[in-house]
Amino acid sequence: MSQMLLCSGTSWAAILERKREWLDETPGKTIFIMPPEFSADAVRETFKDSLSDFSFYTNEEFIQHFLRQPAGKGRDQHALLSKQAVDYLLAAIISDTPAEPAPDGGYSTPSRYLNIETQRHGYVRALGEFIYDFRRTHHEELLPTLTAFSNGELSARDRDLIDIHDEYENLIDGRGLFDYRRGVLYLLQNQDEEVSPAIQKEMEDSTLILMGFSYLGSLDYKLLRWAVGRFKRSIVLTCRNPKAPQITFRVQNALEGLLKELKTSMNEEVEEKTLACKAGPSLMPLAELSFNDGIINRLPADFAPRVQITRANTRYHEVNLIARTIRKLNEEKVPWSNIRAVFPGSEVYTALVLEIFPRYKIPYRLSKGIPLKFFPLAGTIQNLISQAINPYPFPLREEIFSSPYVSFSCEVNAEKLNGFRNSIGEEIPVNMDMIGTFLPQPRKVCLDFSRILELQLIASQAVKTAEKLLPVQRVLRYIKERYAEKPSIQNQEILKTLENYYVLSMAEKSLYLWRFEMTPEAFCRAVRKLFKRFQIEENAAQARLKANEISSHVLDQDKRILQTIYQLLEKLQAYFLLLSSTREQKFPLLELIRAFSGFMSDPELSVPLPDTEGIAISSAADTPALFRPFTIIGGLIDGEFPAREPFNFLKPKRNGQTLRGNFSLIDKERQNLYQIISCTTNGLFIFFPASDGGKKLMVSPFVAEIEKCLPERKKTSKNEALYTFREKLIFATRNIDRAHDRALPVLKELERISADRYQQIVKVFRCDGLRAGLKGFSRFDGIFQSPAGPNLIREEMGGYFVYNAEKLERYAGCPLRYLFDDLMCLRPDYLIDYHPDKTERGQLIRRILIDYSEGAAPSGKDDQGRPGLDEAVHPGMVSGAAEILYKITEQALSKPLKEKDDLFSRRFKHGLLTGLKSSDSSTRKRPGLLVSFLEYDRDGPDLLDPYLAKLSYGKREEFKVAGVPLNIDIERVDITSDSRYLIVYSFSICDHGYVQGIRKGLRFKLPLEVLALRAYVEKNNLNKTVGGAGTYLVKNPRNIKRGGYFALKELQATRTSKVSDSKPLFSGQRRYGFLPEPVFEKELENTASRVRQITGLIHRGRFNPPLCAVKDQTCLNCRFLRICRKDQLRLDKLYTLVDGDEVYKPLRRME
Repeated sequence: MSQMLLCSGTSWAAILERKREWLDETPGKTIFIMPPEFSADAVRETFKDSLSDFSFYTNEEFIQHFLRQPAGKGRDQHALLSKQAVDYLLAAIISDTPAEPAPDGGYSTPSRYLNIETQRHGYVRALGEFIYDFRRTHHEELLPTLTAFSNGELSARDRDLIDIHDEYENLIDGRGLFDYRRGVLYLLQNQDEEVSPAIQKEMEDSTLILMGFSYLGSLDYKLLRWAVGRFKRSIVLTCRNPKAPQITFRVQNALEGLLKELKTSMNEEVEEKTLACKAGPSLMPLAELSFNDGIINRLPADFAPRVQITRANTRYHEVNLIARTIRKLNEEKVPWSNIRAVFPGSEVYTALVLEIFPRYKIPYRLSKGIPLKFFPLAGTIQNLISQAINPYPFPLREEIFSSPYVSFSCEVNAEKLNGFRNSIGEEIPVNMDMIGTFLPQPRKVCLDFSRILELQLIASQAVKTAEKLLPVQRVLRYIKERYAEKPSIQNQEILKTLENYYVLSMAEKSLYLWRFEMTPEAFCRAVRKLFKRFQIEENAAQARLKANEISSHVLDQDKRILQTIYQLLEKLQAYFLLLSSTREQKFPLLELIRAFSGFMSDPELSVPLPDTEGIAISSAADTPALFRPFTIIGGLIDGEFPAREPFNFLKPKRNGQTLRGNFSLIDKERQNLYQIISCTTNGLFIFFPASDGGKKLMVSPFVAEIEKCLPERKKTSKNEALYTFREKLIFATRNIDRAHDRALPVLKELERISADRYQQIVKVFRCDGLRAGLKGFSRFDGIFQSPAGPNLIREEMGGYFVYNAEKLERYAGCPLRYLFDDLMCLRPDYLIDYHPDKTERGQLIRRILIDYSEGAAPSGKDDQGRPGLDEAVHPGMVSGAAEILYKITEQALSKPLKEKDDLFSRRFKHGLLTGLKSSDSSTRKRPGLLVSFLEYDRDGPDLLDPYLAKLSYGKREEFKVAGVPLNIDIERVDITSDSRYLIVYSFSICDHGYVQGIRKGLRFKLPLEVLALRAYVEKNNLNKTVGGAGTYLVKNPRNIKRGGYFALKELQATRTSKVSDSKPLFSGQRRYGFLPEPVFEKELENTASRVRQITGLIHRGRFNPPLCAVKDQTCLNCRFLRICRKDQLRLDKLYTLVDGDEVYKPLRRME
């Protein structure tokens, strides 16, 4: 008769700490059975000195150890089906392809289900999750379970699920495979027949310890009940706390049922023991008060342990604050081993810890290691394999050949290179003799992929053609154009490029090692062959060449990654061997690569970290049940901690319940949080982020549960210690202008850490510091301290540099960008500010319209005596104007456009010319663009006629505003019907422009055109008045009109005031634009003063950040946003508006 001890404690940590009260001194061999999520590290550390012979098993491992499976030769006799294996078998059941060969040599076609499902792979994954979860938790059959759950009303989907489940069960029975459910039931049904004498003796001589269980499924229930009855002595450890709310332990209802059954069946053989709580400081009172619904019980004000809740802006900010907290604790003489950090089981936090903790010099160890896919070497290996099934493999191949872990070389001779040249299809000025001179003997050449990428980038920007060219063709064409005048250099560059591309073609050919179907063993051999061909192992060992701390760390890390990859391949072979009927059975390549990718994310195949003493980092479920003085919990976000129930559209629900039972994942997470808090003694620090990537995050309900229990305490000041280079740099940036004395020691520390980076930092401070106030700039803000900078700019601007409206507007929009883009020319050629008027089509249309205006204006070139076309614009003479415009357009279109000559280009050209010739018999309903322009020019609502065109200042004739020479081009000038006023127009195919910017000092084109035309009128003694300027919009045949005026108010005619000789301009422009004469003159004076001010600032070297509103900022395609402080300036202005005085607010996001 077996004996049993039922021992209970308030927490798992308390139970392990008091092990001497329930464990015999010499128990002999001990076997522990624990759930998979319970950390074995805590148990191993607790009993390493007390027990000499002990073993740990999870439920599945216990079955695999004690169950004798009848299996074929070479198959693991104790392996249970994994979730990936279940997915594969289910895919074979519902797919069109045969599941396996039939005995007669043909193929058996399996049944198909749920034909309405279009996403088969997603359906198989959902089906696998459902069946795997059901067979992991239920011993009942699926049909009665679903029937009872659905009150006897089964849907068609439910019936299909039952049929698929039955076929899956028949399939694993026929193949002799075992999953958890079949293993448990097989063991219970056969009893002694399936337990060998050796194992029976082991159970009789061993002590069984059950611990860590909170939730029990029906299968776990039966397995543990069977195990307790088979061992001579059993110890069942449970966690209970009468002071805690009932909801905290609700997840243990099934476990309580098992304990009652064991007490009833074993009677006097059961001994019960209750362990006392831990003496001394502890956070157990907080764990007991939490989760009391509707009851607010606060801890006393003199509660000794520290509890702190901190809100961060983002996850990155959160982990930085956690690292700062750890460093502060360490400065208080707290050892690293006394601190642990708990994060949700998210890879995001693993990545952030790997990035941030080394900056703060915090040693750490991850409980489950680092996932394989976090490492560049593992990512390169996965790309090498995944590109075989990727429909678009070229981006992956670019990543492969760009990796430092990949290198390729092959032998090249003249004959092979000549054959490659002939296959390109591009005319190349090299022949076989040149190739023979270049390659007199065969040689081994290494692939230089970085050179190929560089050439392809340059060629894509330099070679503009409508042809569809291969990358090698475009590169060769670029080389021919660049070295057209140097034939010898051209031939050498072409031969080097051909050689490099030939090696690349051989490297791509070497990637094809796969077959449509392969055995697992052949697949693994192909992977190892890839490693050899591309020298993966040799390149991973290159760090030996540099003997320093970083290289040795990378070398050791890559060695562990390769070892893990080889373990993955062995596990892959065992996985498919379990599913195969023979060792020679082949599997589709797609399934093999999917399995490989799935194992890359397997937690059991994570890369272990070197054994170091440091911060223990784990998830809530696998946190070791050991007392620690300080615990830090991060990522308390609703849906992560507590975790969200995984969605599966196949799982039935009724009244909010699922087949799993009355509890949910939040009940398990609540129990996990209780255990974490209860095993903390001195301090608990809780962190949660408010947003992630701009998306607002919902705080976990656990935060409110804990916060309501804390005593009210006064806020303390922030810790000002600076630990990392980044924190010191941020502090110096914030205080360099406002508190120079505070920033000076930090600057000296930065200089001590890195002298080179310090020099760069000082240069940035001098050129682009922070604002000191709203009324002026600091001594470092946008000003060159040394005269060398302004002198260099004057030297660059001297002689040929002339200002125009565009340059003035660019400086007014952003002086800093004007410095980098226009003066220092740091902007790449391919990064241009797009505007329709500057496109090829826009320039073509505007050039045609300007040339026509030059001929149509009677005073167009009166100084040269050229005849005008005044009659062309009068009624009855439109045909003459059309013929002239047709000739101008044909002449403009005679030069080929750079765009591709396709249907869209031909339609554009046809649309321009349609209707211009009197002989045009086109039946087009809509008139062409230029014909519509002629009609509007003749019949438009404005009483205007062409007068002048193509007036230029700056090249032949000088024009100055406030003593500054300017380059001004006037495209067209019209005269009113009474011959009193002249109006300047600029053509546009886009819009009427931003006229309001004139008042803000951001636009100069229209006022400067008015001033230039006034100078022309004055010089030629014309009895005319310049009434203003506007934009002549020619966008499409239906949108042609004059507008965007900066003109005298008295010339405007609206719908209420009809057009007349005194009001010749018809416009509904209501905002800024039409101004009374005094205001109009004042704006022209302001423009002149702004021109003088801007040119003076440029010559003095002042390029401060812009101070205009957000809508007026010119940040599109800007390459210098990271050094611009415009957002910070606007934030300073906001603080001033709120507080009413100029004060600096340091409450800004550090990231």
